[in-house]
Amino acid sequence: RKIDESPRVRLLLARLDEKRQQDSVWNHIHVSASLNPIKTASEFTDSIRAGISVSVPFKVFQSKSYQAEMLELRILRQDLKREVRKLWFDRQRCTLEIRQLELERAGTRLTEEKVKVKLAVRDASADELEAARLSTSRIETQVLEKQLDIRDLEDQLLALVGEL
Repeated sequence: RKIDESPRVRLLLARLDEKRQQDSVWNHIHVSASLNPIKTASEFTDSIRAGISVSVPFKVFQSKSYQAEMLELRILRQDLKREVRKLWFDRQRCTLEIRQLELERAGTRLTEEKVKVKLAVRDASADELEAARLSTSRIETQVLEKQLDIRDLEDQLLALVGEL
């Protein structure tokens, strides 16, 4: 149902509606009426000539088919559904990547804690601790990037269905 509320679908429907109104029979029919009193010799009589004329272009009577327009609308809806589905799958993929990165981050934090313990008992160097911290920091940066990707995908989804 949200696809029908999409800005693209509403724009196409508005264009189709406008085209239908322009192609309407009533826009092409011209009616005119005239009243002419009949004059005989030098005096008016009681007779009045009345006439109504209607002019209609021939193309109005040609059968119009809106099947092409409806097909275009159906194709647009299918394209929008496909695009929404693709964006949703991309969002799900990013969410899974974030979970994986969070697990890796937990592992590097554990490694960092181990190095801290080793350092405390003088079994490790400060370089090992710094390497563990750097690894954790890289993973945290990747998590933040994936979260931004998800926000961008959600914005694209909302824009696609007209809620942004």
